[in-house]
Amino acid sequence: MPQPVVLITGAAGGLGSALAKRFVEGNWRVVATDHNKAGLHELSKQVAVDTCLQCDLRTTSSCKELVSRTLAHCGRLDALVNAAGVWREGPVESFSEEDFDLVMDVNLKAPFFMCAAAVPHLRETRGCIVNISSDAGHQGNQNAAAYCASKGGLTLLTKTLALDLAPDGVRVNCV
Repeated sequence: MPQPVVLITGAAGGLGSALAKRFVEGNWRVVATDHNKAGLHELSKQVAVDTCLQCDLRTTSSCKELVSRTLAHCGRLDALVNAAGVWREGPVESFSEEDFDLVMDVNLKAPFFMCAAAVPHLRETRGCIVNISSDAGHQGNQNAAAYCASKGGLTLLTKTLALDLAPDGVRVNCV
């Protein structure tokens, strides 16, 4: 059986890099992606990932391209880990539209369209999706309305995809 392939978003961050390390230790091929090019370079020096791909996941086309590049490089996709995330805080009455869009684009829109791009390939391998959420996706945190809304949306997206994809043997979980 070929080595399984995982695509990890937000791989240059603390949690993302820890996940990349653990998957490598588990004998997976790891495709690491992040918008932070320097962070990916550091990750590649510390962890034997298969490849690092710099990507801004805030557009649907970027998500599709990332999955296509993963398939071109590795030939398959067995798991998607949506670990990319951003935090912005402040009272709702003074929260900027720019910060709102950034939080929603990275924390909810990107995982949605990463899943959309990956699902056909995960059906082939009977793979899995892991979305990294937060306790803020279940309870409110003061001055974090946008973040809580994005993580609440991610949590419910995960539950819905789990129901939709279970008949195809694709597991979807939220951590």
